[in-house]
Amino acid sequence: HEGGVIHDGSGGLDYGNGWDCAWTIENPAWEYPGAGVTLTFEALDVEPGYDWVRIYDCDETGVTCSVLGVETGASVPAKSYTAYGRQLRVEFVSDSIVSAGGFKAGWTR
Repeated sequence: HEGGVIHDGSGGLDYGNGWDCAWTIENPAWEYPGAGVTLTFEALDVEPGYDWVRIYDCDETGVTCSVLGVETGASVPAKSYTAYGRQLRVEFVSDSIVSAGGFKAGWTR
């Protein structure tokens, strides 16, 4: 197994206003049934209802994606998200007013 960590990039400070960031994790074994990329949140603190982390499962083109989930607020999700397509994509969007501590999530494939 291989893995890593993604985070909002604020380095322990509050994230900035007006951020629109994306991370893409390739699933090299996407053609094999049951081979996926799993994302598990370790920390979540984003402005409820206005800032969010959205998780996608994308097909072999990387263009067509389905939403696996949307996380907002300050409760670390109890569940993990697994993408079985070609890519797991994570987007983080913040509005222009309030910021907070951000997020951190680990991934494995």
